[in-house]
Amino acid sequence: DKIDSDPTMPEEEITSPPMWQAAVRVPVEAVEAVREAHKPNMPRRGMEMIVGASSFVQDKIADSCRAVTHYAAPEYWEKDEGGGAECVVCTSLLNDSVADGAEGPRGERRKHHCRACGRFVCWQCSRDRRKVPSRGWLEEVRVCDTCHGLPDPL
Repeated sequence: DKIDSDPTMPEEEITSPPMWQAAVRVPVEAVEAVREAHKPNMPRRGMEMIVGASSFVQDKIADSCRAVTHYAAPEYWEKDEGGGAECVVCTSLLNDSVADGAEGPRGERRKHHCRACGRFVCWQCSRDRRKVPSRGWLEEVRVCDTCHGLPDPL
């Protein structure tokens, strides 16, 4: 007889008992428990609820981080007006939600601030580090390629 179907498996793979069931004597209760746990969509529904909840929490954390960054940002930093920002060096589109070293669906790159000039810059154009004592950065911090090429002191 036919085993309960798994929507991710082709039909022909689920018409006979699994190999482990034929090779090992398994109590009927255990087989029934496995069948119950693998009923169509039961695990998926639970996972969708978990993913939905984690997405909600992640969005709230990201909102909080943006708010803190906005209020803690130095006065000379370029203000984030919520989109359309470009790298001052290479003019790539910038986005807060793209990981460093990656590109978004429209080719956008992670948005950063140069600690020397305060303008928006992508991760690729801000890989260098320098001290910027004129801005209060006494240890080496992220600077754009343009500012990195300027003479000391910054």
